[in-house]
Amino acid sequence: MALKRLYWIRLVVIASALVGISYSYFMLSDPVGVFWESLLIAVNIARLTFDHWADRGARFTSEEKTLANDVFACLSPARKRRLLDAGEWTDCPAGMTLSRQGEAVTHLAWLAEGRADVEADGVVVSRAGQGDLIGELTVLDGDPASAARS
Repeated sequence: MALKRLYWIRLVVIASALVGISYSYFMLSDPVGVFWESLLIAVNIARLTFDHWADRGARFTSEEKTLANDVFACLSPARKRRLLDAGEWTDCPAGMTLSRQGEAVTHLAWLAEGRADVEADGVVVSRAGQGDLIGELTVLDGDPASAARS
């Protein structure tokens, strides 16, 4: 449970299954236990291989690399690619409103460059800049935005 990456967990499972095979074969003479432990190893090796090839195939533009490495650093390259593919890149003109105070936020925004003013009751209370996420607190739960961003 202390391992953060699935890769290391799979390696520990494979090692423990090898110990289980040895125990089942030499101590118990149990072919059924050997079969199931072998199957567990095969599934984990197949999954490690699949994940490796998926990670090798993940390609990113320079903007995507910045977002993927800054915001989604803990994910594997293949998972970063899937997450990025779920969204879309949009160039917003200056002055465009990204969210309105009191209205539900329908999408998450990330500023690759530029800045956005954050207004509450018509007063600028903050500025979001390059690398900031907009809408991350409300996009998932559907609550209305606490401020306007433009």
